[in-house]
Amino acid sequence: MNDEDAVRAAFHAINNAWLQRRAQDMREHLHPNVVMVQPGFESALRGREACIASYAEFREGATLYAYTATEPAVEVIGDAAVTHHRWTMRYEWAGQAFDEGGHEIFVFARVDGDWLAVWRTLTLEPPS
Repeated sequence: MNDEDAVRAAFHAINNAWLQRRAQDMREHLHPNVVMVQPGFESALRGREACIASYAEFREGATLYAYTATEPAVEVIGDAAVTHHRWTMRYEWAGQAFDEGGHEIFVFARVDGDWLAVWRTLTLEPPS
């Protein structure tokens, strides 16, 4: 498997884990010190356990009605890689309905031969 395919596989493993309510399954694809920046760069979650807990909390608390995502673009430069894709999601949280979309960006680093997510953020776009 070439580097681009390996990064894409790591991305899909992370994405499928939260979608399938198996957030713990993303553990092997997250760096222990991963940083997940909240939309708008208002705050950040730091560390693998905090990030996994955040994904799990969302899936436990939200009713997900629809989720779509484009295939991620992947750029590999040496031992670093960036993925980005467009997503849309319709869900309910605490009795309130949300229709959101935007872009998700991951930064991966090759660590001991494995591609691990080290940074991630979402951008939110106004509904169209």
